[in-house]
Formats: sequence, C-alpha cells, structure tokens
Amino acid sequence: MTFSADELEDGARAATGLDDFGSPYYREGLERTVEALNTEAGLNDIGRVIQHATISNALTQRLKVEDTYALHPEIDEEVVAGPVFVIGLPRTGTTALSQLVAADPRFRSLRMWESQAPTPPPEAATQHTDPRIAQAEAGLEMLYDMFPLMKTLYNSEAKAATECQDLMGMSFRTFHFDGAVRVPGYLAWLMDCDMRETYTFHRRVLKLRSGTARRFCGISRRRCTCLPSMHSLTLTRTPNSCGVTVIQPR
Repeated sequence: MTFSADELEDGARAATGLDDFGSPYYREGLERTVEALNTEAGLNDIGRVIQHATISNALTQRLKVEDTYALHPEIDEEVVAGPVFVIGLPRTGTTALSQLVAADPRFRSLRMWESQAPTPPPEAATQHTDPRIAQAEAGLEMLYDMFPLMKTLYNSEAKAATECQDLMGMSFRTFHFDGAVRVPGYLAWLMDCDMRETYTFHRRVLKLRSGTARRFCGISRRRCTCLPSMHSLTLTRTPNSCGVTVIQPR
C-alpha cells in the first residue's frame, strides 16, 4: 500500500458525504506525513493499515468539525478563556497530573472518547452512555492485544482525560506520527513549522465543547488539555499564546 494524500481525502469525503476540510493549512502537514510514511517508515502490513486508519480518521473528524460549524455558526461565538496546558518531558508524570487536574470540577478536560470523535458535541444526558465510549474502549482493547506492554507504560481509559494528539493530528502537526513510526524527515519539518493555525483549529474543537461544559455543571469551566512534549516546544514559538496557563510536574 502506497499512501496518497488525494486518495485519503477522497476516502474521507466518501465516508462522510462531506467536502469542506476548512483552511487548506492542514494539507502541507498531510503531504509531509504521507511522504515520510512512503519513504522512511518501512511499515509492515499491519503498520500500513494502522496508519491508514489514523490518517483517515483525522481527515474524517476534520470534515465533521467544519460541518458542525457550518450548521451551527453560533459556536464560533463561544469563548475559551484561559485554557490550561499540561507540559513536560516524557515519563515525568504529565499523564497523572492531567488526570488529577481533570478530577477538579472547575476544569473541563478532554476525554479520550471525545478526542477521537469530537462531533457531535457531547451532551450531559449521554456523557456516560455515548456510543463513542464503547468504540474508544474497543480500540484500547485492540491496542493492548497488539502491544501488551503499553498497558504498563501508559494509563489510558475511554472516559479519562487524555492528550490532545488527535486534535493536533487533524492539522497533521503532532508527535502522534513520530511516536508510532520512524519518520525523521517529518519530525525535522515539524520542529520548525508554523503552528499558529494548528492551535486555531485546536481552539475550534474546544469551542465545540464550551457550551456543553455549561450544561454539565451550570458554569463555564476552564479547559485543560495535555500534549506534554509538543506543547513544551511549540507554545513558546507560537504568537498570541497569551492567556494560556501552563502547568508541569515537579
């Protein structure tokens, strides 16, 4: 299997019946990802299937986010005030810290099942029974069956706070790909690319959940998100990141 950006986009369009990916900014990242997978990664059959599914889902979710905004333009009026980012080096307790912060009712953290499929926006009435929860749990079980050691390295639950790899992945600017396969060319580009619109899209997804945050508890809660290594490197070189609170393990 050789990856093609055009074919991957066509597949996402066919799967959703949608056509608007929003800003074309994501396309460069998609092309860089595809090039690296084709020329550097040395994927086996299972690896190709996994990466094809990962990219297809990122494109599919991007289409659905843009469609939700088209149907409900008022979402853009939502305010994401003072988001909290958990940062730090790998294996330093950032996951534990983010899940600890998520236990505080003053914060609205990104949950794994929302990260993988953020639309339609979650509702209070179904926040514990949404079918996307079962889908996320099934995906985790598949991962653990394939890589049993992962369960001992990283605590992940469908309803628990998670990193925003998937949100950044919808712009194809994330360590998500380098963390799964060897793509040094993509990583070199990522370390020096423009991240501004990545965070703009990130905020768009958080806005989808702003209204539902109020419906969960009657108040607007601060958003807490975690992608430790990525945010550590990119927030410092991203203009207009003022208003962001950063916390890290000690």
